[in-house]
Amino acid sequence: MLENFKKNSMKNATIATLFCAISFAGFAQENKQPTLEINGQAQMSVMPDEAIFSITVNQENADFGIALDQLNTKISALKKELKSVKIEDENIKTTNYSINENWKYENGKRYQDGYKAMHSIRVHIKFDKETMKTVYGAIRDSKVEVNMRLSFGLSDRKKYEAELMQMAVKDAKTKAMLLVGAADMEVIGIKKIIYGGGANHQQPRTYNMAMDAMSAKSRGEANIDVTPGAITLSDRVFVIFELTAK
Repeated sequence: MLENFKKNSMKNATIATLFCAISFAGFAQENKQPTLEINGQAQMSVMPDEAIFSITVNQENADFGIALDQLNTKISALKKELKSVKIEDENIKTTNYSINENWKYENGKRYQDGYKAMHSIRVHIKFDKETMKTVYGAIRDSKVEVNMRLSFGLSDRKKYEAELMQMAVKDAKTKAMLLVGAADMEVIGIKKIIYGGGANHQQPRTYNMAMDAMSAKSRGEANIDVTPGAITLSDRVFVIFELTAK
């Protein structure tokens, strides 16, 4: 009989403990602060303030060393002309440099035909049509055959970061106010702001060009007449708002 009493007591204690746990959980859930999660977004359009000439020079030769020497001679001639129009070394950077075996096919057979060397440089200048024309003329005057791409960018994108972040937070607040107003609630604070560096930008169009140093067209007057579009900058934040009923 004593044994049955102990078993019943333990059973009742377990049930009571479980009931308290469920009651406490229900109480905590009922009193949990309601929240609203919002993605805030920002976007702005900015006109580019720099032009970027991406220039590639190729050289083929049966001899490895001669291919490199001839390539370096061409690049030196190109840089000399660029410096003659006041383009500083800091604005002329190598982006790729390589030499590989040059393979060709003939009658279904693959064979090595010397070496192909390649040197790519990037020239950054202030976006100004006259300066662009001057740089284009310097490239032409170097008498080096090149493949060239012209693109546009921003010299200091960071100066727009703070404004974009503020715009994104403001956007999140505006969305939150609209939603809680419709739900007959109020925002009483911000629980958390998550910023993952979601900044993005869309570059304007890129213009591709090829310049043959020996062609009559290349020796003619330099003429670049392009009008780039705006660069779209964007950013986002994730905000958790704390709410209360009105």
